[in-house]
Amino acid sequence: QKTAYEIKECDWSSDVCSSDLKWDPGRALELIERERVTNFSGVPTMSREMLMHPDWATRDTSSLQGMGGGGAALQPDLVHKIAGALKKGQPSTGYGMTETCGIITANSSRFYLAKPESCGPVVPTLEAKLVDDEGRDLPSDPDVTGILCVRGSIVIKGYLNRPEATADTIRDRKSTRLNSSHIPVSRMP
Repeated sequence: QKTAYEIKECDWSSDVCSSDLKWDPGRALELIERERVTNFSGVPTMSREMLMHPDWATRDTSSLQGMGGGGAALQPDLVHKIAGALKKGQPSTGYGMTETCGIITANSSRFYLAKPESCGPVVPTLEAKLVDDEGRDLPSDPDVTGILCVRGSIVIKGYLNRPEATADTIRDRKSTRLNSSHIPVSRMP
């Protein structure tokens, strides 16, 4: 069976597979219809390509209850296009990183439609705050930009065999300072 990614060549005997993968939105729509897929998560381009594909109008996508993803911010127009295209579903997104074993924030449904430029509130398993370059707390304000710090049980203990990187990023065993992440944060409605 082919997947939505076509594997052109792969040496399965090695530890590393050097395959040539190609995304096929038409094939993805075929699989959504056949398998009655309820949620599609990918980078924004994948959602946009499926919505623009000529098969979108002819394939049964009524099983989709959620569509969106991460890897990059969904553009506000795409959030609304997803909401308009899904018969019983809503757009969704998340923001996360390797150091937190995935997700930090999540946004979906009516909250996402009300603020399509937002990555959503912090998930309940984490605490988060913004600090300036010197580590001072910044106020929670829609116009404030700073360095995001998160704390919780899902934060990594450190980088394997990289003590300097760990010392720079992990400030206490449960807090991560995301040094390269200057991001605007705003409250949900």
